[in-house]
Amino acid sequence: MTTNNVAHVLISKKLARTAGVQTTNLTAANYLADGEMVVTDSTGTVIMDTAGGATDVSNFADVRICQNSNGHIFWSQPLKSRELVDYKGSAFSAAVEQQTSVGFNGTGGSIDPLNNSDYIVRVIRYDTQALFLNKEMLKFGAYTSSAAATQGEIATGLHASLLANFAREPQKTIQFDRISDLAMAATGTTGTFVEGSTSVATAAPHGVAVGDTIRVAILATNSDAVYIAAAGTAGAVIILDTPYQGPNAAGVGIDFVAGGLAASNCGVLMTGRPMRYHVGTFKYMKQRWELTIANAGSTDLTFLATADEGTGQWESMQQIEWFSAEGSLGKIERIGTPPPTFKSDVIANTPYSVLYLTSTDKAGVGTIDGPHNSPIQLYMILDKTGGAFNTNVTGAADSLVDVLDAWVAAFNIGTAQAGNI
Repeated sequence: MTTNNVAHVLISKKLARTAGVQTTNLTAANYLADGEMVVTDSTGTVIMDTAGGATDVSNFADVRICQNSNGHIFWSQPLKSRELVDYKGSAFSAAVEQQTSVGFNGTGGSIDPLNNSDYIVRVIRYDTQALFLNKEMLKFGAYTSSAAATQGEIATGLHASLLANFAREPQKTIQFDRISDLAMAATGTTGTFVEGSTSVATAAPHGVAVGDTIRVAILATNSDAVYIAAAGTAGAVIILDTPYQGPNAAGVGIDFVAGGLAASNCGVLMTGRPMRYHVGTFKYMKQRWELTIANAGSTDLTFLATADEGTGQWESMQQIEWFSAEGSLGKIERIGTPPPTFKSDVIANTPYSVLYLTSTDKAGVGTIDGPHNSPIQLYMILDKTGGAFNTNVTGAADSLVDVLDAWVAAFNIGTAQAGNI
């Protein structure tokens, strides 16, 4: 019998290698620690050295890899040097949210202030969690400018329209901020901003008057959102003309300038927000969209950042673990309410690098048409908290990557990956 596309997943914690580590006597002090990974020979004896001695990795054409998960050892398939197809590493890289702008983009650009013009901004979302997949979702913002149009007026109108048209979405996947290149001075105090609220409590009297423009100094750049102080602003309270759009933030600096936005370059900045995710229910992904504008003259559109799910993000690693971790052991059902649970060693908000090893099991007898090879993938998901591994993974003669690098070199079947993760 043949099983195609077998995937094994092992997750290493950031640990120091246990001295004299072994996998046979679970009551001994040197038994494989929870989250520790080792390379062994075919009998389960830990390979302790990359050079010299009886446990030199070059003595073993066949090896296995195992991980202790909460007192249970999970083994890879036997890895035969003659059947290795690929061995490569992938370093952690952070996820990126898409960001685009209409008009001023934080460093340049502007809105062309046309009088009596019907400005239309179209946002075409690509929502791969929608029915039939890759369904385009068209939303828009519209504003008719006055007979004496200004950038501030148009940015405010488009911003308000976009907020209104996206208000009924089941989740907030795009953040819309009005921005401006106005030079501002610090108020000398900080504020507490609550998403969706127009009221800001400040740590001390702020000196902002009704009609003044404030900037929420989260990034301390002109990409930060600007608001107009509305009625009720006084003392240690600022009332915003539109609800605060960012995530909750306390102790944030506040800059201000007297008067409104009329004399500045203005724009609407659109930034992707984390989408709903739950392993087995909502897949990990980033929001993507296209942006067009009509009846806007020479108004600038800027594509500032492309969405990227990153490499080694905990959500994607958790998905790989959920789908594959115990499937090779016979736990193949993935549908249910609630979704079934399996071994779960990936830790939320942890950065991971990944070591991939692919081989082909040629042991199958096959059927009347001859033997069938079984492609087998091994994912080794490695905790890189703080930008470094501990000696369980690299940096010691008996660590996971050092042993595997020496193994592929000894049999001339791949190149070292320690520098790639």
